[in-house]
Amino acid sequence: MGHAEREAGPEMTSAKQMVGWLVLSLLIGFVGAAAWIRSTVPLVAIPDFTWTIPLVLAVGVLVSAWPVKAMADGKKRTMNPLTAARIAVFCQASSRGGMILAGICLGAWFAFSGENAVFLNEQASAALWAGVASLVLAGAGWLGEWWCSIDDDDDDAPAAAQGA
Repeated sequence: MGHAEREAGPEMTSAKQMVGWLVLSLLIGFVGAAAWIRSTVPLVAIPDFTWTIPLVLAVGVLVSAWPVKAMADGKKRTMNPLTAARIAVFCQASSRGGMILAGICLGAWFAFSGENAVFLNEQASAALWAGVASLVLAGAGWLGEWWCSIDDDDDDAPAAAQGA
């Protein structure tokens, strides 16, 4: 199989897609939280430390994508292509998932901060910090995607992909 016949890998998430996911999930988060506040169903508390989970994931994304960047820059000789592909997919899932989680958390923050109850104001703070941490996760995933991207003019295809 020649260079032109190779299958293209997953496309990098565009800024338009990221904003789209954020806006859509922000609306869903706001409407869902506002409906929950007005319902008779008891609210579930958002733990104050929820923001740590997206931050730990963001660090994991960057740490796992760094060897792929080093290989692309020529600082590392080889890497298993399957491992590199898995890392690229992890980065892509983190950028999109982080943006969706950020939208839901920030939508809930908007809904909670408009209320007068002390409990909801505390929940608004937890949702805000979780939303900010999720934006960091999305940014780390997007950076990892960029590190794992391959130029279209890259002629260094593996021997198996070029045929025998």
